[in-house]
Amino acid sequence: MPPTIDPDEWRLARRIHRSLLPQPVRDERVDLAVHYEEHEILGGDYCSVFQRTEDRLFLCVCDVTGHGLPAALLAGRISSFVQHEITVAHQPCEVVDALNRFVAGHFDGLGIYATFLCVDIDLRRRRIAHAGAGHPPALLQRRDGTFESLGSLSPLIGVFPEMGRNCRASSTNLAAGDRLLLFTDGLSETRNADGEMLGIDGIKSVLRGIDEETGSRGVLAELAAARRRFAGHEIPDDDVLLVATRFTL
Repeated sequence: MPPTIDPDEWRLARRIHRSLLPQPVRDERVDLAVHYEEHEILGGDYCSVFQRTEDRLFLCVCDVTGHGLPAALLAGRISSFVQHEITVAHQPCEVVDALNRFVAGHFDGLGIYATFLCVDIDLRRRRIAHAGAGHPPALLQRRDGTFESLGSLSPLIGVFPEMGRNCRASSTNLAAGDRLLLFTDGLSETRNADGEMLGIDGIKSVLRGIDEETGSRGVLAELAAARRRFAGHEIPDDDVLLVATRFTL
């Protein structure tokens, strides 16, 4: 029998795991914030925010299959790997392909997979390029209230050793007042007492009801509160990770 882990050690492990989360970013062009709620003491969701240059920002979000310690450990491995790859990648598909080869090569046969979405934001050119692997679509909310989905066009990370030739990146324009939301399926797959899912449409409905001048921290607070109301309880049934960005270009 393995030794029982002291509750204080679990709490310390949680603090260490949460240290992987990026700090808020706020300047004259970008207002970014992160919100994370674990299903258990340790979660398997992860995100990174990396500013390559003054004008170029990479956002990545990942959801490892399963919960608890194995998922948290893999999320930590993915965190360090992605942070390095972002420094040398020219576009999002390079990050997606490299991460897929890493997970497939190191964890083949273990039944461990992940969803992943990488977004490359060019603030000077006002362009977003993105590529994903089995991840829920990011939502780009225009100032006029319309939405554009930044979806995934590749299968889960770790399923096929080689996906490089099949990875496809897409791009779109940015404008002042646009909002971008990245999230894991712990939000969209939240269920109410009747078994109904919040879904993408439910998320859009919440976002439409938020004042356009609300900052990213306020947007995340509204979304978290809406999830709790819909589910009817505080603790999520799955890890929930949200990354909200408002552009004031």
